[in-house]
This record gives sequence, C-alpha cells and structure tokens, in this order.
Amino acid sequence: MIRWPAAALLFAAGLLGWPLASAQSASSVDGNGKTNGTVAKPAPHYEDRLIDGGALAPDTESDGAPPNSQGWARFWRVEGVASYFDQQGQITRENGARFSGRIDTPQYGALSIDATVRVGPGSFIATLVQRDLGFDGNWRANNSLGVVTTLGIDMTRNQYRFYIPTFAALGGTTEWIHDGDLQVQASVGEPGNFDGFRLAGFQSLHGTLATMGAQWAFAPRWQAGVQFIDAQGVDSPFAVNGNGRIDSDAVFAALAWSGPTTRLQANIVASDASSEGQAVRANGIWLDGRTVWDRTTHNYGVFRLEPGLTWGYQPINNDIEGAYYRIAYQSLRWQMDGGIDQVNSVSGRGGNGTYLTLNGRYQLNTRMGLGGNGGYLKNGSQHAVSASAFGDLLWSQGASRLQFNLLDNNNVPKNHAEQVSLDHTWNTPVGTRLSTSMTATRDTTGSLTAGNLTLPRSTIHRLGVGLLGGGDITNNVSVDANLQYNLLSRGGTASGIYGNVNVNWRLSPQWSVTGTYYDNRDDTANLFVLDPLVPVINQLPTQRSRAVLLSLRYEERAGTATVPLGGQPGTAAGTIAGTLFLDLNDNGQRDAGEPGAPNVTVLLNGRYQTRTDESGRFDFPLVATGIHTITVVPDNLPLPWSLGGSKFDVNVNARSTSTMDIGARRIR
Repeated sequence: MIRWPAAALLFAAGLLGWPLASAQSASSVDGNGKTNGTVAKPAPHYEDRLIDGGALAPDTESDGAPPNSQGWARFWRVEGVASYFDQQGQITRENGARFSGRIDTPQYGALSIDATVRVGPGSFIATLVQRDLGFDGNWRANNSLGVVTTLGIDMTRNQYRFYIPTFAALGGTTEWIHDGDLQVQASVGEPGNFDGFRLAGFQSLHGTLATMGAQWAFAPRWQAGVQFIDAQGVDSPFAVNGNGRIDSDAVFAALAWSGPTTRLQANIVASDASSEGQAVRANGIWLDGRTVWDRTTHNYGVFRLEPGLTWGYQPINNDIEGAYYRIAYQSLRWQMDGGIDQVNSVSGRGGNGTYLTLNGRYQLNTRMGLGGNGGYLKNGSQHAVSASAFGDLLWSQGASRLQFNLLDNNNVPKNHAEQVSLDHTWNTPVGTRLSTSMTATRDTTGSLTAGNLTLPRSTIHRLGVGLLGGGDITNNVSVDANLQYNLLSRGGTASGIYGNVNVNWRLSPQWSVTGTYYDNRDDTANLFVLDPLVPVINQLPTQRSRAVLLSLRYEERAGTATVPLGGQPGTAAGTIAGTLFLDLNDNGQRDAGEPGAPNVTVLLNGRYQTRTDESGRFDFPLVATGIHTITVVPDNLPLPWSLGGSKFDVNVNARSTSTMDIGARRIR
C-alpha cells in the first residue's frame, strides 16, 4: 500500500529541483556565451520586409501602445465574468474572474498559471505548471501544483483498447524524463471533480490519492513500466450503497517489445478495494499488439479482467474476457477498416457478445468519394445492427456529405431507427466560415410490459436543421454561432432548439468584451452507438437550460520582441487557436451541432500547457513561426470517445492566427 511519506518525498524532490536547475544551467554557460568550451552560434535574426520601403500610411485603426520588449517572452490574461443560468427553473448566477499566464524562461523551463475565483457559489482554484525544466545529464522535469491531473506513465495509455485513467486532485505532480529512455513520476493530493459552467470550480471527494510510476527502456527494443495508486477515504458513488467511502490500492505493470513493424505490450493490473467493511480483490491481464505491413495496420489483443477491478476510487473495465482484432488499409483512393470483438462475462452474470465492424471509403476522383460503415452486436438471443452509407462531394459551393444511418435493436424494448442527413461546409470569404446540416430521423420503440404497467409502441419523427459559423463583422467585432432546431412529432408536435452564440468586440489591442447566449430546449439527442464495452444507448435525455454570459478581458504580450514562445531569438511570431470537438458523423471536420470537449489538457511542443474551455476552445498566443506540434492529453475526454492520434502538426505564419479543429472519434 502506498503511503503519503513516499509520494511526498518524491514530489518534494521535484519541487526542490527547480532552483537547482537554475544553478546548474548558469554554471555551464560563461559570460562569453560559451557552453562546455564551445562558442554558441548566434541565431539568425528575422527581417521584416517593408512594403514600398516603409512609405505606407500608418495604421490608424490600431491605437495600442507598442508591446513591452523587456524581459522574457510572456503572455497573461485577466478576465472578469458575469453569468446567469436557468436550468429548468433553477436559477444560478456564476460570477468571478479568471487569470492565466505563460512565460518562457531560459533556466526554469516554461511556466504557466491558471486561476479562477468564483462567487455564488464561492470557490478558488489555481494551477501552476512548470514544463521542460533542464538539468545536467540530459534530464528534463515537469512539475505542477494546485488543482492538477494525476500522472500516468506513457505505457498506461499507448494502447488500442484499454487504458488506465487519471484523476483531478488538489495537490501536486512531478515527472522526470532522462534522454527519452527513463520516465519517473509521482502525484499526491485530495481527489475531486470539476464543476461549474463558465467558471470552473473543484468539488472535493475528501480523502487522499497518491500515485507513483516509472517507465524504462532497458534495451534497444524493450520497455518496462509500473504504476501504483493508493486511494484512502474517498467519497465515491461506486462505493457500497452508492454513498460510502472507498479505500483502494492498485498496481499496473507492463512489458513492451517494439520491432521494425510490430509492437507488443503485455499488461497486468491488480486491485484491492474495500468499502463499509466489504473488500474486493481482482486481477486483470491483457496483451495489446500492433503490426504495420505496407499500407495495412493490424491491432489485436486478448484480455481477462475479473469482476470488481478498480483503479483508484473508480471501477474500470471488468467482468469481461475475450479478444479483439482490427485491420485498417489506406491507399491514395481507399480507406478501409474492420474488426471483431468477442466478449464474455467472467462471472457468468454479465452478457456474452460478438461485435463486428466494417468501414470503408473510396475516392472516385478529386471531387467525389463514397463510403459506409456497419456494426453488428450479438448478445445471446439479442442483437443490434447499425449501418450507414454516405457520399462526399467537393463542388463550387463547398464540400457536402449525404449520409443515411440505420439502427435496429431487438433488445427489450425493441428499437428501430433510420436517419438521413446532409452536411455542407460552404465556400466563404477569408475570415468567415459556415457549415449547415439537415437531419431527418424516424425512431420506433416497441411495447414494453413491466409488472402491471404496459407502455405502448411509439414512433418519433424528428426533423433537424443546424448551423455552425462565424467570422469578422468588422476589424474589431467577430461572431461565432452554433444553432440546432429540431421538430418532433409523436402523437402531437413539439419543437426543440439548441443555440450558442458568441460575440467578441475588441476595444483595443489589450481590452475586449465577449457576450455569449446559450439556450437548450431540446429533450433528447439521437445516438447510433454500438460497442460491447459501452451500454447500447438510443435516447440520451438532456436537461433544458439557458444561460447569458458576459466577460471583460485584458490581455498583454510582452518580453523580448524577437523571442516568442517556442522560438529562438530573431524569429517572427503568430497565434494558434483551435477547438477540440466530438466528431459525431466521423467525417474529420466540425459540423453543425457537434459539441466541444471541455477541460482537456493541450500541450504545445510538449512544453506549454493550456486547457480547453467549456466550448472546447484553446489558444497559444505569441508562438514562433514554423511547424509546431500540438499534443492532446485525453484526461477528461468522455468515453467512448478517443483520439486516433494525440499529436498534430500546425504551421504558424508571421502576424497571423493558425486555426485547427481536432475531432475525437467513437471507439469502434
């Protein structure tokens, strides 16, 4: 069982290492710019060429003062927020302020801070993060303090089907990486959950949570890793009676081999959890493999996870055993993948099922593509089928997708649904964007008898229209909107609407005002989801709500003008702005009605950290020109959503904003 002193000592070592890095870095560089006897080469200077030799008239629309060029490159933002929420008649006012800042230091790595003060209900949370702290001997360190996400070694999540979760906690983390071959980390704190809408808060679950882990590449093709977690006295809805406290210990161990075309990883997890005097011990084992041959990728594995398996204070996949196989092929015209899962209950109390998938797309020419996908889930005498067919067309007005979806589920009660949708991304002037969608659905649920109660067979007809767009109205005013209107018919006629409109007015280079109106009057959302490890869901109830938000923001970029974040002296700078969203139709682009994913960690070059807001948006101001890597850490990404790859390249141009949309896909 992990105890506080061990984790606390390792975390303290990480914190004490911060000033040591400064001393070591300073001692290795002399006043003449020499490092270890080698003269440092001066970095090339960026030359900003002037149109007409600089004879153009001055820009009278920009009345801001020139940026402060003294000190390290840095960015900070202060935002006051006032908001009003109405959730089915329950009124909440969420007011307060947020502060965020990032600074690039030559000796302490990259520092970032995010803090939120909220009144009514009152709360204060803050997170201080230090990344890429350099030491002698090719050691780098990452540290965080405040409301953090517990750490997990890379081997806990670099797999296809299963992963070990992380948790939010009030405490600290430290991670040490040596030259890419050794990773050591620890986390300690009080677990909890994020709450709030516009202004995030932290709801404590009490108790303590501590993790320790290490990963070592001990041979050219071999890696080994181990991860521990200890939870004591944590409030959990998964405790006995649903409201008790859990004490739990768990350990994960893995061994991986990587060849020229194949990677294999064997995993073992064991947990010991107790709640209200009841103890459950469980073990799990699985093998995950990946082989790439030419244009074909194979993912495969076998698993056995006993009932009651937990990690920390939450259950993970358990009471299942079986195997899975996936194959994916890609050429200039073809994209195909398919697979099979066989899942059985270890205890015999769960279901036994077979899951088949097949997906494909063929590019007829540069303007047209055709494709479809299907899924079949069999569980004893019950079965469910989903299928879709689509066509993509690139034409003078933009890009269109026409898609037909089908779901047939003979579980009790039986359910049958068809859906046809048309999504279109319009060609619009530079600085604007517009996507529209139209959806028609028929959803039939069979009769259900429970005791003396009988629910008759019912059919819902739904017609939906969506819009996602935005752009600059003037040089200083921009608008973004996501609207969805649904017309429902079931005996009578009813309508539902979802709207999210955001207006941003830049008063000056530093000051801006943002207003947001959110309104959700829709009762259900239709899902076409089949997965043997995720319950089949046809109708997802939602809570009617609306909100008005107003924020006043001040932001400033400063530091040596020729040293932007992620760059060298003399390079130019731009901005990266993006959105992480749930790709409902799996077409790789954000369409109307597709929501953002909030509170997900995003890294720039593995060094600078931020989190997505309530709409899934994130940004990195003052970034050096050139190609950079954006890494998404799916710590708060809801199941069954995942990212096919967590790293994405983006090209930044001088004095411009590079935008990117990152879509999460449903595991299939």
